[in-house]
Amino acid sequence: MEYGKFIEIKKDAAKFMFIGKAVSDDETRYFLNFAFCAENKLISTDGRRLHMLDLGDNPYGFKDKTYYRVLKMNTKVVWFVEITSEVGQFPDTWKKVMPKGKHKTMNFIMLSSKYRVNGNYINIAKLMREIPEKFAINFSFLEDLMKNVDWKAHIFEEEKAIKFTYRDLTAVIMPLGAT
Repeated sequence: MEYGKFIEIKKDAAKFMFIGKAVSDDETRYFLNFAFCAENKLISTDGRRLHMLDLGDNPYGFKDKTYYRVLKMNTKVVWFVEITSEVGQFPDTWKKVMPKGKHKTMNFIMLSSKYRVNGNYINIAKLMREIPEKFAINFSFLEDLMKNVDWKAHIFEEEKAIKFTYRDLTAVIMPLGAT
C-alpha cells in the first residue's frame, strides 16, 4: 500500500471521529476499510450504515475521489493518511442509499455514549414509536451519533433507511431484515 499526504484534525475532531466510526473492518470488502472523499464530502460506510461530513470549503486538504485511512481517532485528534495505491472502487451507491421522498421529521438527542443509559430511553422510545412496525434498526449505531446535539431524524416509509442530520453531518442507518 502506498501512502500520500498525512492530515491531522484537531479542531472539529469529534466530527471526523464520527466518520471513522462507520469505516468497515470487513477485509472481504477492502474498499470499505477507508473513508472516501467525493463531491467535497467525506464518506464512510460498513454497508449497514453510512456517515458523511460535508467539508464545506475544505480547509483540511482532502482530495476528491481519494481514499483515506483512519490512523488514530479520539475526541482531541483524528489522523488520516491519503491512500495513493489502488484499493478498489468505492461504490457510487452511497448516493442511492440516501433516502428521499415523503417522511416524518423529529428531533433526536443522544444524551450519553451508551444507548442503554436511562436518559436515552425516552428519546429512543419516541423514535421507535415513529418507525414503521415492520422496520428494525441496530440501536448500537445510535451510539455513534454525536452526543447532546439536536439531530433531526428523518423517518421514511417502510423498508427505507433512517437518515439523521445535524448541521454538516449525516448518518444513514439501514433497516435490519425484520418481517
